[in-house]
Amino acid sequence: STGKPVIVGRFAYSGRGSLSSDPVMAIRINTDGTFDSTFAQPLRSQSLVNTAYGIYGRFAILDADDKFLLTSDRLLRFNADGTLDSAWPARNTGYTKEIFWICRSATSGNIYLPDLNNDTPGNVVALTAEGAPLAGFNTGGFGSTIVPETAILLNDGRVLAAGIFDHFGSTRQPGTALFGTNGLLAGDSTAFHNPGVLLQNPYAYVFQ
Repeated sequence: STGKPVIVGRFAYSGRGSLSSDPVMAIRINTDGTFDSTFAQPLRSQSLVNTAYGIYGRFAILDADDKFLLTSDRLLRFNADGTLDSAWPARNTGYTKEIFWICRSATSGNIYLPDLNNDTPGNVVALTAEGAPLAGFNTGGFGSTIVPETAILLNDGRVLAAGIFDHFGSTRQPGTALFGTNGLLAGDSTAFHNPGVLLQNPYAYVFQ
């Protein structure tokens, strides 16, 4: 609401942070383009990331009250001033790679993101707006080392995912997969089954 953009990534400046060992994960810029020194500039060591994998901030979306959600090797929530939000669950929602995408429902506030180390095994995890696991949702089926590389939440609540996978469970599913609101593979005529292409680098954003 302040109009000040928050930029996430890997930063170090003026003796604060180290690009290689303890980077700043987010900075904020004033509306006139100057650096906002009132923002906390959170360090990786001040977060909950696994330092072997959570190298820096990868993706962020704005949350209520000017808080923001940030991904590294897990999903974190920060207060508007850049400090870590201690009310966000400290559970290990994440996996040993950086998380490149988040989807959030504009109506329910539910959040969807890739996952390999969740309370319930799955490759896409759904959380409530407060970070608790969404009951009854599980898309486990890509295998123990694969997650979709990108995804979008459709208007009807289904999740369309793309990646380097070629199956989901015993179903041949090369490149794209459509999941129902319960996280199960969709089986209707619009389910994107077997599109005939295996995507090698699907990092472009999917949109509708």
